[in-house]
Amino acid sequence: MHRIPQLTINRQGDPYSQKSDSAIISNPIRIGLFQDGAIFWKYPCLTECRDEQQPTLSIMSMNCSSEYEMIKFCLTTNQKFNQNVKVVVQYQNLNDSSSTAFYCPSESAIVSFSGENQIVSLIGGSLNGKPMKEFCIHDKEEYNHKTLQDCLRRGRLRMSWLATGNVCSTFTFETVISSELDAAGVIWIFHSNSEETVKYKKKEMTSNIL
Repeated sequence: MHRIPQLTINRQGDPYSQKSDSAIISNPIRIGLFQDGAIFWKYPCLTECRDEQQPTLSIMSMNCSSEYEMIKFCLTTNQKFNQNVKVVVQYQNLNDSSSTAFYCPSESAIVSFSGENQIVSLIGGSLNGKPMKEFCIHDKEEYNHKTLQDCLRRGRLRMSWLATGNVCSTFTFETVISSELDAAGVIWIFHSNSEETVKYKKKEMTSNIL
């Protein structure tokens, strides 16, 4: 079964963030920006003092039920010139040793099977309508902050399509923003005990997003 801790948003100095009534995310997730060779985690809590030249990642809404979780966010900057932005997402989607996860190109998502009841999850999202740029499915102990940061400094995530065990999914989105060009994104996770049902729910709820 999935753990259901309640996560909170550190929103100090962030006037754009709005939190919905339903803000319980079923598994640990963290969202950050990779810039100037370093990862700055923005959610669920800030890990550094924000530089004025650094883009702002604002959580706009969070919604969930027993069947899905959805986080919508926005990227803004006060810089007039174009900035290339890479958003980094880590999601510990599976909590037991008998789990399997793999990337599904037709869904542009990571599919996971977890637990004795074979809970099926789809994990993914988009930024300005574009799906994840890179992904790596790995054991949760494999990518700590330093290892992940070093990997991104070398240019890209190590491609890994399949993993079993206590699995974590790491993926990225990329876009360009400026003071006149914001970016809107969404991260979603759908759950069901049926692969057909979870794919239908994902199609139904994401077809009109962004």
